[in-house]
Amino acid sequence: MRQCSGVLSIDDPYLYKYLHSDAPLMQALTDRRRTSNCVVYGRTLNTYALIQGLLNRGVRPSSIILAIPEANCHIEEYD
Repeated sequence: MRQCSGVLSIDDPYLYKYLHSDAPLMQALTDRRRTSNCVVYGRTLNTYALIQGLLNRGVRPSSIILAIPEANCHIEEYD
């Protein structure tokens, strides 16, 4: 499995570690002295639950960028 720096998946079983209030990522996103943005990509209820969780942890709404994919943009697998 390949990993990309700075990219998290909602399916990552350790996501809670990155989103813990003491984690470096959350400290960067909630630091009022400098601006850090995050992009949330998706169109499911999980996407909006993640955004709500970020807001509950103190991330500024203006720091969250929601990228909604078109309904037909995902690759379909064929047998």
